[in-house]
Amino acid sequence: FFKYCKKSGINIFMNYTRIFSKKLKIFTSYLKKNKIGNINKIEIFYSKGLFNSCSHYINFLSLFFKFKNIKNIKVKKILKKNGDFFGNFSIRLNFIINFILNKKKEDERINIIGSKGYIQYLIEKNKIIFFSKKKKFLIKNDFINDQKNMIDFVKNNFNSRIKCYKIFDQSIKTLTIINKICRKF
Repeated sequence: FFKYCKKSGINIFMNYTRIFSKKLKIFTSYLKKNKIGNINKIEIFYSKGLFNSCSHYINFLSLFFKFKNIKNIKVKKILKKNGDFFGNFSIRLNFIINFILNKKKEDERINIIGSKGYIQYLIEKNKIIFFSKKKKFLIKNDFINDQKNMIDFVKNNFNSRIKCYKIFDQSIKTLTIINKICRKF
């Protein structure tokens, strides 16, 4: 595939670059029950559409949560504009994930709310903040380097099909979830 693309002058790029972060283990450690507690719900505030924003956030969250058991998909107020969908909707795993359409000037963010605290990920600012009753602090991440991390991964693993297939498989799963949601619109 790579040789064909190179020969044909086709540029290749990869999407969903947050999954290449070298600091995901740090983020994962805060999702443990002893830190955040049982997850009650996740709120995703977005403004750029289901495909342009939400697909990235579903792909990122699928690193930590199993999306194969999606139960109820509830749609409220959906608008199709410029080939994308905008509106409020929710999906149920073992907890509810609410997708809430932001006003354009508000930060896109993900709130993961647990019984002991919550994590807020301010997407455009690359900030992840942990909140509990007693503490509030930044969680280290390298999302500002997501393009570089992705390029490093490709350089180091291009010939390792197993690692690349895992990434491609995750992207296909994300598209499958997006298609399930779109069927409800």
